Amino acid sequence: MKKIFIGAPFTMYLKDNTFRKKPKIMICKIIEIIKELKVEMYSAHLNENWGTIKISPQQIVNNDLNNLKKCTHFICYLINIKSIGTLIELGVAISLKKEILLISKPEIYQKSDFVAGLTELKFVRFCNIDEHNVSDCIREFITK
Repeated sequence: MKKIFIGAPFTMYLKDNTFRKKPKIMICKIIEIIKELKVEMYSAHLNENWGTIKISPQQIVNNDLNNLKKCTHFICYLINIKSIGTLIELGVAISLKKEILLISKPEIYQKSDFVAGLTELKFVRFCNIDEHNVSDCIREFITK
């Protein structure tokens, strides 16, 4: 049975317990597609109600690591390479040999030879949000 872990920036988009609108729209889109496909998922954004439910940093790490171990697929929405937590989750998912979809802008791919290498070696699939229909990328990734 498939289980999806959604990795996406969190803390950097919180201001006064309010999650910024633009990144929230894309994360919600990812969540809705997974719900439509009736696949189990883990999302810290949902579990922490977009930042209104506060948990300790230790609990965040425990939740993420436990759910990364349990998941079969990792969807990584990375629009900002300054999202250290999301990058660490991506690294853990790679080391656990999870199926990975990286949804990002081409700059992430173009500015990092490492990310380009991950894609070329098929450790991750890359979905360019400027050129691809993200819904199609996610559906194909989950249903393959």
